[in-house]
Amino acid sequence: MFEVFSGILKYFPGIHRDVYSKVQEIEDFVIKNIQRHRERLDPSAPKDFIDSFLVRMDKARAKLDEGSVGKRAMGTLLIPS
Repeated sequence: MFEVFSGILKYFPGIHRDVYSKVQEIEDFVIKNIQRHRERLDPSAPKDFIDSFLVRMDKARAKLDEGSVGKRAMGTLLIPS
């Protein structure tokens, strides 16, 4: 939501600034973890959810950059089904 209205919301005080900052911290954390997992990935022996996710993405031969994978993983991790 903030990304859509960032041009306007940056002029208004409020908790949205804190929330956006925390979401950015979480996103950075998830992306760093995914990069670390990718460096140590053994496709024949995934160790956790992120490894399994990366193996599945590789098998599907998705042409996504690390940022896209990070955002998709973050959504999967943060939004309960």
